[in-house]
Amino acid sequence: MCVESIANFNVPRAIVRRFQRIQRCPASTWDRSPTVSPPKSRPLKSMNTVLLADDHAIVRRGFSMILAAQPDFRVVAEVSNGREAVEQGEKLQPALCVMDVSMPDLNGIEATRRLLKVSPRTRVVAVSMHKDSVYVREILRAGAKGYVLKDSSESEFLKAVRAVSLGKGYLSPDIADAVLDDYRKHVTNPIDRFYPSTIPHPV
Repeated sequence: MCVESIANFNVPRAIVRRFQRIQRCPASTWDRSPTVSPPKSRPLKSMNTVLLADDHAIVRRGFSMILAAQPDFRVVAEVSNGREAVEQGEKLQPALCVMDVSMPDLNGIEATRRLLKVSPRTRVVAVSMHKDSVYVREILRAGAKGYVLKDSSESEFLKAVRAVSLGKGYLSPDIADAVLDDYRKHVTNPIDRFYPSTIPHPV
């Protein structure tokens, strides 16, 4: 599959721009089976190991290319479904996992929940085309620390991954309003969580 073919997929813009620089696309690149990267010469202590989980090979390849260009990230494996993400996460114990929300066999929400049980130190960045607050809420409840839209720019994707790698949270600006609206719907009076109704609220 080459650049001319990716118009048929819902591919992030940052990844499309990366592929426009490639003249040839070896068929072996698009294998859907789990891929474990060979060790590199750079010291791993100063790097964040990353597991990529997405059911579209072209998207995984794009994310891998973006991260490979950074001095502080190293992709150690790529998988195409949630079950493989859990299996490779348990085996490799990566610092980060870039997790697609919608995948076959096991979706990203349940995969995140299971991954964090077998690899509790892994921090998850969810990636998705969905702007619906339901997806955001559920994967954050499952344990993800960030949520970035697939149509975000390359710089925003890196901002999200770096923020989560430092222990911070991250939400794409385009979904922030939806998340706040969802919060307001489910919590009518946040102070009631801390002050029972029998205790007067502070003035």
